[in-house]
Amino acid sequence: MLKKDYSNVIIFILVVFLGIILIYPTFVIHEVQTALSVFITKYFPAVFPIYIITDLLINYHFPEKMARFLESFCKRVLHCNGNCAFVIIMSMVSGFPSGAKYTKALLQEKSISLSLANYLITFTHFSNPLFILGTCFLITKNRMMTIFILICHFFANFIIAFLVRPKWEEGFSLKERRPSKSFIVAFTDSIFATFKLMFLILGTSIIFFLFSGIVTSSFHMGPFSYLVTGLLELTKGIQMIPVQLSVLFKAITILFFLSFGSLSIHMQVLSIIKDTGICYRYFLLGRICQAGISILLFLLFHFFGFI
Repeated sequence: MLKKDYSNVIIFILVVFLGIILIYPTFVIHEVQTALSVFITKYFPAVFPIYIITDLLINYHFPEKMARFLESFCKRVLHCNGNCAFVIIMSMVSGFPSGAKYTKALLQEKSISLSLANYLITFTHFSNPLFILGTCFLITKNRMMTIFILICHFFANFIIAFLVRPKWEEGFSLKERRPSKSFIVAFTDSIFATFKLMFLILGTSIIFFLFSGIVTSSFHMGPFSYLVTGLLELTKGIQMIPVQLSVLFKAITILFFLSFGSLSIHMQVLSIIKDTGICYRYFLLGRICQAGISILLFLLFHFFGFI
């Protein structure tokens, strides 16, 4: 079956996009400056040092050393080898799209198989805890509710991990690992690799930041503009949640944005996992399930009076 050619549609969208940029330069400059400000002041300082350190840890085979302590837990609970624990823990600390980054890294290092990589990509989508407890708290103005947003967002992934865990990957043996690079070489390579990832994240964030502004301004979506914006660019969508919404509805909206991600984050993940064999479909299905499960958990906590 021949694949459909969408090139004409893409060309049309790009030409329209370019025309709007040329016609409304002031608007474009403002949106780009805002996207840069959010990235430089909030995202970059929080994750850049973490990515450098974790790359060095991978170089010195720390995931395998961690696996020795967590092998039993991973086998019994998740039916996977202990190397998966490194991806899970570091993605929780760093926030998305680090789950895809570390999954790809261990797959390329032959520490996990392709089937385990596809399994990991379904549930290692975690928002940075500092973002939830900081930025999201500014929206809800309710500390306890923000903490439960964090709990539901994280716990939904663990439920997915348990429900879709493999029966057990038999017959898979790790290939011989290459020797560690010298610290200077590993440190330099890590800086270059991390900057490459940072530029990828920055570039997609700017484009979707701008695209969301164009869409909401052009189609005059009024009170629903924050929903469209959140689907396109996560941070901007959360910051646009109307003040007049109830605290409960604000929390549910934030959970949906965080758990599904946004097209910007999905594009980042697609760019990271390209040419690896990792299937994007698993990531997409995981985000749909995580959004539904996290919201259901939150509503249950609220119904039983925990919030």
